[in-house]
Amino acid sequence: MPIFKQTSRPISSLVDGIKTNLIWLPNLQRGYVWERARVRNLFDSLYRGYPTGMIMLLSNDDSVWVKAIWWGWELSKIPSYSVIDGQQRLTSLYAAITWKEVKKQDWSMTKIIISFNPLTETFEVADAGTKWADWIYDIKDVIAGDNLIQICNDYVNAYKIRVQENNIPEEEIIPDNVINNRIQRVNNIRNENFICIEIFKETDVKVVSDIFLRINSWWIKLNNSDFILTLMSVYWGEWRDKIEEFSEWTKNKNDIAWLPADDVVRVLMWVWLKRARLEQIYNYLRWQTDGFDKLAKVIDTVTNKTYWSDYLTILKDAWFISNTLITQMSLVVTCYIFYLIWLKEYNLNFQELAQIIKKYFLAMLLTWKYVNSMETTLWKDLSTIETKKTKEEFLQFFEDEINLYLTPDTRNVRFKNDIKTDSSRSALSVVFNAALVYFHKPVLFRTIPVSKFFLDIKDGKSEIDSHHIFPKQYLIDNFENNLKQKDINQIANKVWAYNKDNKFISKKAPAEYYDEFSEWGKISWNENLKDNCIPLNFYELNYEQFLEERRELMLELIRDYYDDICNPSNRWKIEEPIITTINAWESRTVEFKSSYRWDYYQNKVNDWLKFQVMKTIAAFLNSDWWKLFVWVKDDWEILWEENDINSYQDKSLDSLLKDIDNMIRDNFGNFKALIDVKKEDIDWKNILVFTVNKAHQPAYFVHNWEKKFYVRNAASSTQLEVEEAHNYINEHF
Repeated sequence: MPIFKQTSRPISSLVDGIKTNLIWLPNLQRGYVWERARVRNLFDSLYRGYPTGMIMLLSNDDSVWVKAIWWGWELSKIPSYSVIDGQQRLTSLYAAITWKEVKKQDWSMTKIIISFNPLTETFEVADAGTKWADWIYDIKDVIAGDNLIQICNDYVNAYKIRVQENNIPEEEIIPDNVINNRIQRVNNIRNENFICIEIFKETDVKVVSDIFLRINSWWIKLNNSDFILTLMSVYWGEWRDKIEEFSEWTKNKNDIAWLPADDVVRVLMWVWLKRARLEQIYNYLRWQTDGFDKLAKVIDTVTNKTYWSDYLTILKDAWFISNTLITQMSLVVTCYIFYLIWLKEYNLNFQELAQIIKKYFLAMLLTWKYVNSMETTLWKDLSTIETKKTKEEFLQFFEDEINLYLTPDTRNVRFKNDIKTDSSRSALSVVFNAALVYFHKPVLFRTIPVSKFFLDIKDGKSEIDSHHIFPKQYLIDNFENNLKQKDINQIANKVWAYNKDNKFISKKAPAEYYDEFSEWGKISWNENLKDNCIPLNFYELNYEQFLEERRELMLELIRDYYDDICNPSNRWKIEEPIITTINAWESRTVEFKSSYRWDYYQNKVNDWLKFQVMKTIAAFLNSDWWKLFVWVKDDWEILWEENDINSYQDKSLDSLLKDIDNMIRDNFGNFKALIDVKKEDIDWKNILVFTVNKAHQPAYFVHNWEKKFYVRNAASSTQLEVEEAHNYINEHF
């Protein structure tokens, strides 16, 4: 029994069919991916009568609902045909002829405008160059043909004027009839025929999917995640939409990283089946399509916005606070997979998750574990993880991997070679910059922290940038051996500095600008050099000596950073016995609260007290490391927790802790990883201990729709007015 028939359709018929919903471009492929040259070549081929491939259409059953991904419309009627091959070509034609915007792979919208030069018979995607008089800037009206004679006359008349003005030799002048003929040929593009293969609607859906994949494997190179998305479109459209929506949300969030739809598929499949070879997963799903039904719970986990936000918070807590510091997306995806497995299968709490994620992410970033052959490497990891039955065994696997990859030889030998690079995206360059941010190091000549650049750049520009310590022009003018660009641009010769300061330095010798800046007396010059890992006598060294000494100082800071991440006690201070801290009385870094929400004076629940706790957290986020003790009175007396606990419907500590977690998440989502809450037992009584670390950017507390900025002043939390807050932020962040 035949499954298709062959027809011939002119481009005008195909475009009109799309306009009237007779033909639709369904959600079967990734977004619009064609490069400018391919669009231009398509129109050029049609103009010259070259073969341009075929279009494959699927006759739709009345029960099929097709949803567009290009323009976001839901159809008012069911189309008769869906395009399953030739989508990129038809999108290019439709968008260029109708001037309709299309959605690209990164979810941004774009218009396709095609220009034509009748004198040279060339097509280009419109740009500033095609606005010159020789070009017809937009061929849309030419193809429509409504005013074709007028278009030809206007062009020919304008051309004759240019011929006279430019004294073009007669033998170079193109006759009027030739120009008119060429413009007419552009108009005739609408009548060019595409061979169409129409697949009957009775054809088994597996066969349709298989045909699509076979054809697209050579026309547009699709990876295995695209294949899986295709199967979802056919069998499980609702969840395909959910993946696309989650992907778009991660992008619009404008955070340090986002997940394209194919990466969401990778996470989904690897968390579900613990297999990293997507080709095998596709083949499994291809013949076990009921497997999609089993994915419902997993997809809810993978596309959980809170999980993704919390995961990025962990990375930001390691001071990867900007997308410019995220250079290995394969590692970001891998660690998100592990994060979800740890969270759902091994029940690690958030602090345990945060610690192991930061340590593992940093170690694997430094050693490039997942840069090459990611699927093979991850497949081995997941296979090993499946054998781990307990949380302890699971965590030990990651400790073993860290020790395997980050050996003493790696740290002491390989890093010394790897840091000899001019790549700002190299692992050591990225980690060095994260270390500068982590330790709150200032830019050169100033007290403003390096972190200001990474926060500013999120909005597109900054007064700070990476500049040469030994100025580029100075090295070119004075170095006898004619240094290569890569030698001049070594990361060891780069430092964060204000653009105005760099302009002042210009091409001066280091000794010259050192003397000028050191006379300012506004900062501790030696401390500033140390903070930037610059030798104190750098201006006395030759360039090679300077590079060697600075590389050692940079590696030392990287080692300190890694060790501090692995041993958070260095940053969270050495824990004293709880009772000792309580007996130290309230201070700038310690505060007591009698309850969380129970009002002892009114003898009833008072949720206003919860906001007092949040206000105190905000103050310490903006000030310093601190502890807040709840169920402790100012005179050190430890109270019973029953009043707070019994104020919840189920009278459980879990409900209270969940309420606290929700309050922290709602008020300080970006800083959640800096706040730890746990229950401690003292003298047979329980207390709540909030431990908070200083934030890397201003933390505001919003209450009753009013945005407020709090800091610690002596033993209390103080709200700063606008001008005071502005000055405080400039000084401390």
